[in-house]
Amino acid sequence: MQKVREWHNVDQETFQTEIIALNKPAVLKSLVRDWPAVQQATSSPAAIMAYLSQFDKGEKIAVLIGSPAIKGRFFYRDDLKGFNYDRVARTLISTLRVLSAPESNEPPAIAMQGVSIADNLPGFCDDNHLSLLDKSVLPRLWLGNNTTTNTHYDTSENIACAVAGRRRMTFFPPDQIANLYIGPLLFTPAGTPMSMVDLRQPDLSRYPRFEIALNAALQADLEPGDAVYIPSFWWHNVESLDSFSMLVNYWWGGSDGAAVTPYHSLLHSLLSIPNLPREKRKIWRDLFDYYVFQIDQNPAAHLPEDLEDIIGTFSPERKKRLMERLGKNLSSDNT
Repeated sequence: MQKVREWHNVDQETFQTEIIALNKPAVLKSLVRDWPAVQQATSSPAAIMAYLSQFDKGEKIAVLIGSPAIKGRFFYRDDLKGFNYDRVARTLISTLRVLSAPESNEPPAIAMQGVSIADNLPGFCDDNHLSLLDKSVLPRLWLGNNTTTNTHYDTSENIACAVAGRRRMTFFPPDQIANLYIGPLLFTPAGTPMSMVDLRQPDLSRYPRFEIALNAALQADLEPGDAVYIPSFWWHNVESLDSFSMLVNYWWGGSDGAAVTPYHSLLHSLLSIPNLPREKRKIWRDLFDYYVFQIDQNPAAHLPEDLEDIIGTFSPERKKRLMERLGKNLSSDNT
């Protein structure tokens, strides 16, 4: 696979004006190598575990545990009606102990995913600060052993920092969605849609178009202290290569907190458009291109600027009333 471009000595200006503008994954070499957490991690697994333990509040956190048979790949069961792992509540210290002293040569897959550091490891951020982003962007912890998070995307911008252990990340451009064989939208292991293909052993007889996606893929291997920028909607597969692995990531710029998100609009459209006759779907595609995507022109350019309409100037009050009306329509359609 082609390698993700590496950047060295990245400062905030370079990141904001050059790297983000390319809208491609970028490895930020040694970006956080001076973090105390990274220094402890490169010393020994015991050192980083002791370092993390001093921040632990003793609260129980969700932990994913899968049998050795899943080979570290948290995914669906074969029938897609459940997942191949259990979710249990454990403290950080108890999880660290299990990771440091596995009971067998084939330990279960263990992972803490997306844990709020501010809520569960107060003080960590004071020692380990990412200079590229504002302090209001709060980090999350990813901790475990040899595990794999299957190919998925995030709706937010992302910087992921490798603290302990090596990580292999494989990226696919957003336009490869048709070649990734995406699973269910409403029932997912990680909250966002996920490819059904096992990147380690892709079954090309079952998923033949995945070979096209592989030709477009980029790959990066992260060492402790490295970071990677992941633009929103870039598909990525994350594999931990060592028996103890820790990553800290920062999401920003998404629309998850908005009352209406593009993803909501996608789900609403799926309720109404796919079952229309082909010719009608083509008409709706043209309407969406014109009104929603506005690639070639502004649909309100020929109208008065002060006209209150959804394609032009739209007051918060009118927007609220329209949302209420749409909500009532959806409710009445489901009764």
